[in-house]
Amino acid sequence: TVEGKSTLRTLSSELIEKIPDPGFQQELDEKLDKLTGFMGHKRQRNASPSTRPQPHKEIKRTPMREVIALLVQNPSYAEMVPDLSSVKELPLPGLSLLIEVLENCRQYPHITTGQLLEHWRDNKNEALLSRLASWEIPLVEDIQEELFLDSLDKILAQCVEKQIENLQAKERSVGLSADERRELVALMLELKA
Repeated sequence: TVEGKSTLRTLSSELIEKIPDPGFQQELDEKLDKLTGFMGHKRQRNASPSTRPQPHKEIKRTPMREVIALLVQNPSYAEMVPDLSSVKELPLPGLSLLIEVLENCRQYPHITTGQLLEHWRDNKNEALLSRLASWEIPLVEDIQEELFLDSLDKILAQCVEKQIENLQAKERSVGLSADERRELVALMLELKA
């Protein structure tokens, strides 16, 4: 029906607009024109180039983003990450997303990058994970693994520092129990090691 073709054209056009390659956009538009019988859509799009989304700025590389990017690109790396349940409540940027990705990788040990990204479709983190999945990272497996472990060590050190800060703040305000004092000493020794 004409109504069905119109709906197809509208929905498809929105998806085609998201494709960064203008040549590929034009090719898909032409195929869609032939299928639906609607002509001239590409002229309308070319007449208003300001509606095209601007290219994304480069994301700043941080240890957290490197770990998430490498984990998305190599889901099997989840096996190298220790249990983070004791630090999941810490207000560390990206930690909750890292834990979510880890849980997904552990729940499905043979998951691929594509399947992992599909899990986040229509989620607020979809765009970020897609960009991290396409980050240029050294192709040599040993170097990737080393980068992953180095960045992970930095994150774990940040978690220990944050736990120490929290316990020291609590000590100043209300004092610590004997267990909390032992935990603080253990964390300080861990940080020095």
